[in-house]
Amino acid sequence: MSKEFVFTSKIAPYIESFLREKEQKGFLKRDGLKWIMLEFDKFYNEYNIRDSYIKQETIVEWKNSRSNDSERSLYIKISAWNQLAKYMCSLGVECYIPRLPKNGGKNRYLPYVFTHKEMEEIFSTSSQIKIWKKDPRIMVFVVPALIRLLYSTGIRISEALEIKNEDIDFEKRCIRIIGEKNNTERLSAINDSLLLVLKQYKEFRDCIRVENILLPNHHFFITQLGKKCCVNRIRDWFNEILKFLGIKQKTGGNPPRLHDLRHTAAVHALIKMVKNDIDIYCALPIISAFLGHVNVRSTEMYVRMTAEAFPELINMEKLAAQIFPTVESLNIESI
Repeated sequence: MSKEFVFTSKIAPYIESFLREKEQKGFLKRDGLKWIMLEFDKFYNEYNIRDSYIKQETIVEWKNSRSNDSERSLYIKISAWNQLAKYMCSLGVECYIPRLPKNGGKNRYLPYVFTHKEMEEIFSTSSQIKIWKKDPRIMVFVVPALIRLLYSTGIRISEALEIKNEDIDFEKRCIRIIGEKNNTERLSAINDSLLLVLKQYKEFRDCIRVENILLPNHHFFITQLGKKCCVNRIRDWFNEILKFLGIKQKTGGNPPRLHDLRHTAAVHALIKMVKNDIDIYCALPIISAFLGHVNVRSTEMYVRMTAEAFPELINMEKLAAQIFPTVESLNIESI
């Protein structure tokens, strides 16, 4: 485990072996589960729990301490408790296995769709960021290129940070993307403006005096120390840009996030195709392939999002009434 994930509680050995098994099976591509396990580990220490197994009373006490967690967050964390307890039981350690909440699996988060004007302001501001303190750990020089990449390709930030030098073909103008959720490969096209930005970034990056950064299997987006960029630091910089521009949540919605660049890319692409007289039923499979979805069902939500963010399109014949079925909420779990 990295220095960030050091487990010291009574159940630390089980957490470490549990995560190691997940990683070996290819089920641990992000750090989300590690952070949850670190929360459990700290809970055991802070509440001075000396049991080397999981009791029902422990789960109840932990849940009572999570009053600020959303319904969705609680569901994800209880699912993690469930998996850990089952793993420990498989090793012969008798544990209480918590049941998953019935309604917590649905993601009711309403994505924020940036306007074209907001995107122009975000691009402009990201290009003007200046750092007054010399610190090689600061990765701000990658931010302008990353923001444009996320918007132009619709890929996830975690997928972007996994891109290696060998994955980018500047001559054929495409990027090989390894899908985060389904582990499948796809190609993302590089348009004219993105090509210029990526080349500018690469020219600057290649001047960094760090060994091996030009090797094919080295990460493309790196810090000035030559290390892989941290997703949380990129989110922090993006949030600073939004704060500077005064872009915040709309009435009844949620605060904008870095991941909303993916939703915005899909909605804007759909708008462009509709305005170019492409039938909506032909556009959806294209958007689905663009986002790397396994099936078009995961993409259908963008039709409603387009109508809600740009109501003037509702009057267009392409977006007929039957395309907008009544739904309780947007499920973006597979997005």
